Amino acid sequence: MCGIFGVLNTNNETKVSYDKLLTCIQLQYHRGPDKQQAEIINPYVGLAHARLSIIDLSDHANQPLHYGSLSIVFNGEIFNYIELRNELKGFGYKFTTESDTEVILASFIQWGVDCVTRFNGMWAFAIYDKENGRLFCSRDRFGIKPFYYTLHQEDFLFSSEIKSILEYRPELRKPNYQAISAFCHESVGAENIETWFENILRLPPAHNLVLEKGQLSISRYWDYPVTAETDISDDEAFKTYKEIFLDAIRIRLRSDVPLGATMSGGLDSTSIVCSVDKIFDTRIDAYTASFGGGATDEYDVVKKLKEDGFDFISNKVEVQYDDFLKDLKDIIYLIESGHSSPAVFPLSKVNKRAREKLIVILEGQGADELLGGYIHAVFMDHFFDLIIKGQLKKALKELKEFRKQWSLKSSILMFGRYNLPFWARTLYRKWSKIDRVYSGELVKYSKKSFKVPKIKYSKNETRLNKLLKEQHQLGLLKLLHYGDAVSMMHSLESRLPFMDYRLVEYAFKLPSNFKIRNGLGKFIHRKIMEDILPDYITNDKRKIGFDTPIEKALAENNALRNILLNGTIYSRNLFKKEVVKQFLEETIAKKHNHSTLLFRILTVEIWFKLFIDQEQHEISKLKSSTDIRDNQIA
Repeated sequence: MCGIFGVLNTNNETKVSYDKLLTCIQLQYHRGPDKQQAEIINPYVGLAHARLSIIDLSDHANQPLHYGSLSIVFNGEIFNYIELRNELKGFGYKFTTESDTEVILASFIQWGVDCVTRFNGMWAFAIYDKENGRLFCSRDRFGIKPFYYTLHQEDFLFSSEIKSILEYRPELRKPNYQAISAFCHESVGAENIETWFENILRLPPAHNLVLEKGQLSISRYWDYPVTAETDISDDEAFKTYKEIFLDAIRIRLRSDVPLGATMSGGLDSTSIVCSVDKIFDTRIDAYTASFGGGATDEYDVVKKLKEDGFDFISNKVEVQYDDFLKDLKDIIYLIESGHSSPAVFPLSKVNKRAREKLIVILEGQGADELLGGYIHAVFMDHFFDLIIKGQLKKALKELKEFRKQWSLKSSILMFGRYNLPFWARTLYRKWSKIDRVYSGELVKYSKKSFKVPKIKYSKNETRLNKLLKEQHQLGLLKLLHYGDAVSMMHSLESRLPFMDYRLVEYAFKLPSNFKIRNGLGKFIHRKIMEDILPDYITNDKRKIGFDTPIEKALAENNALRNILLNGTIYSRNLFKKEVVKQFLEETIAKKHNHSTLLFRILTVEIWFKLFIDQEQHEISKLKSSTDIRDNQIA
């Protein structure tokens, strides 16, 4: 995992500045502390790379890497690079490194732009061919790795982080109020093609970009399956799914540096860690966030797994929020936008601690959106699917099982939230008086305020599958965005077995009863893990997220309240002070909880301070801090 940056002058008139190129990539030092390198490929093309060495640690694998007339900068990992390498050797290719980067170049020579359909991994890369002046760029299927770009005054710039683009072209440091408004009103984030900066865009997931003779073209190379496996037995489905899942883990264990995992007490991350132990006979470090005990603290489950004979090194990370504002600034600096989920705090703490020993970490991200893990949000769609099919008895049985654990009222509200049209959601916000907090540019909000790639549905697709596609292509992108930023903040590579494209394709082809059965989500995954995990994991119906005491922080942290009530925030004419003050007082007095909205407003103001006002900021260094105590069980 690394950082990339490049500049191409499309009319061959303005030469690339080597000094600026190098400065821009050095801003991504946290993404690649092992080597930052810039090269002028020709006077009008410059490529730069910040390397975090994972595969082939030698200097020969530094980037930009060259193969004939081709030069590449690459961020990510191609996990099936060994298989591709062996296949390419059969075509006569001679490799000079052991890196997956060279495999990409050889694949591009052999198969052209279609090479990306053969890759199993996460990537954002750019290949420049100096013979024909053609630039080919690609982003992985699900948007795990970021790719930002702009075409400005005949310069095409691309980067893993926007701050490098701003350093090369400071005049682009202008807020995109439409994107900011979409975030404030409906938490639209990384699924939006537009960023928080005018004219700086995201390459959408599963898309290629070609720049040739000044012409830019973008095309989709992969999409979710539209056909379903309608006639498949449990045994066949379980066998195939398990084979794919375990192979997804196997190829993600490939590393020339120390590797471990994050681990909650939940099904997803526990499946990974315990499979590594029982199936691959490998003992790894596992890191668990702890919040001082209580119902939302899952460390007791991890400790019980150790007692039951699972062999991993358990690292307890006790999370505190003494430096809440400093941590939040660090995170916003890396995310380069606001963020609506305070779960970034404990994730950052866990990653920071893991980096003391590891460089690669496995995580369970992506299972919920794939298999109906957010059961309270998707159950009603599954219920109506059964009703539409005439399976009334089965629908009522599912409803009975669901209500043993979850609130039907809550599920109905979530159903309405997902299915309300845009005009109805707007009407609700006005009725609830939430929108009265906004002023100026943020009042202007419509469907045109954000751009999201269109989701394709098949004619007979179930309501549940449609909703899961939305979650996987929209909501999950926000989590992947901050997951990448927060892991890279600590120079740590995050790998996600549940994002293996083979697993995604297979799961979306399966009938709904493999995702939800007996009122439980992730049914097929629970079943295939029964011979590895104990019942208290596979049958656990809880869904516990990270505990983040935002209300407490707002009540006790004077610096946070000062940002919300004073200073520059109101000179921007984006929020109404009297309404923010009212919402804050009601939250502190526990009359009404506005903490989610207040957290969004807080992140917006911090973003303006960091990126528009250019407040001086340096991200935290890679060392343990006093809020993380050393607790390890070997």
